[in-house]
Amino acid sequence: SAVCCGGLVMAAGCSSGGGGGVAPVAQAAITSNNAGRIGKDAYDAQAGLNNAGDVAGSAGGILSTTEPTIAARSLAGLALDAIRLGAARVSAGKSPNQQTVINCGDGSGNDGTFTLTLTDTPVLNVLDAGDRITATFTNCVDNLLNTTSNGSMSITIGTISGDPENDAAPWSVSVTLTFTNLTITSPEGTVTSNGSITFASSWDPATQTLSVSMTGSNVTMASGSETLRLTGSFSFTLTADAAGDFSINYTMTVVVDGVGSVAVSTPAALTGNADGVIDGGQIRISGDNSTLTLDFTGDGNVTVTLDSDGDGNPDCIQNLTVNTLDQFDDAAC
Repeated sequence: SAVCCGGLVMAAGCSSGGGGGVAPVAQAAITSNNAGRIGKDAYDAQAGLNNAGDVAGSAGGILSTTEPTIAARSLAGLALDAIRLGAARVSAGKSPNQQTVINCGDGSGNDGTFTLTLTDTPVLNVLDAGDRITATFTNCVDNLLNTTSNGSMSITIGTISGDPENDAAPWSVSVTLTFTNLTITSPEGTVTSNGSITFASSWDPATQTLSVSMTGSNVTMASGSETLRLTGSFSFTLTADAAGDFSINYTMTVVVDGVGSVAVSTPAALTGNADGVIDGGQIRISGDNSTLTLDFTGDGNVTVTLDSDGDGNPDCIQNLTVNTLDQFDDAAC
């Protein structure tokens, strides 16, 4: 399945306002020499926001749910699971600022803990706008996903309609997610998150479809000496059905450290199924008078087309896979 940038560390954050934030970065000229790195980073940008391979019917995560969900390794999955846990605590009539400590892993207490703190305002025992759910992880092991989580995230409800705990009826929720040194470690690497993004999710029981969207500004991803940054505003939308079939659309500006910025979009939605491999759709990457197009043709295969001079004609076409995008061969062009 798609992995989170092979050990990518992710930190989600917002501009400080008042003239703060990230300074503009010059647009990169996409060439045969840097196409592999740019293509991989543009693909990995969406994987960093959500690991598509974690989308499947009854995927689990912290809660066992009946509709498609996103497992604990992804930020969206953590948010959705915490919202559902919060809804369950509210409907059970728990008092404001109630803390619940849950054993992770096999439940023996040896696999760390997950602490949920619910600030229930303004209407008691009702999950409504203004309520805040804080989830704190202490060496929390998920044996199914082979992940360990530490740190915390808080979720402030913006709008809510219906009951996220009831899959028999439609529901929708929008929240602000704030991450404080939230780290999720898996065999693929460690994801560390700080800052805030806006998250929205809705469930349609008639079509058994879960929709997730995330928007924000200024996201930094780093792995060792490499840094990948998304600047300005970005948007990410994922839809999944009960069979695990999914589609992803996103637009963002990606800054590749030492190379420059590129605009990334999906003219055709990325699609896949429960195995998590993207097998359809297109990513278009636009640089300084140059473009790179990734066409997903099935079974993880990708046709990579470089137009290095912006004349609309391909200068180099190579057939790669989602795992070998960084191996675009300069010498073959």
